[in-house]
Amino acid sequence: MLGGFIWEWADEGIFKKTKDGKTMTAYGGDFGDVPNRGAFSVKGIVSSDRKTTPKYFEVKQVYSPIRIDYSDGSLRFVKLDEHTDISNYRVLWNITENGKITKHGIMSLSDLTTTQEKIGGNLLDCLSTN
Repeated sequence: MLGGFIWEWADEGIFKKTKDGKTMTAYGGDFGDVPNRGAFSVKGIVSSDRKTTPKYFEVKQVYSPIRIDYSDGSLRFVKLDEHTDISNYRVLWNITENGKITKHGIMSLSDLTTTQEKIGGNLLDCLSTN
């Protein structure tokens, strides 16, 4: 089954000055063009000025090869894609208290080689410090 493809990465609007001097994103019909498809070209993952939209973060999450869950003081890493090599992936982490970093470190995911889970017990025990 196939589907869910992204057809437009960016909105295809064009910046245009209005009569009162403000800038707007113009598209379908804003230039007096007839016929047109209205807002048809404004459906991208990023806006015309390449700012991110909520859709961008949704796609980022869906395309991620790893899911990370935190529950009851434990981290759970689940490799979601058997075809993605994640041996070079690593988790950079830090713990802040009152706005200051008190602990930090790096956790390797190189042993997560197939679609499997890596579960840490106590959060601090499963994270190595540097």
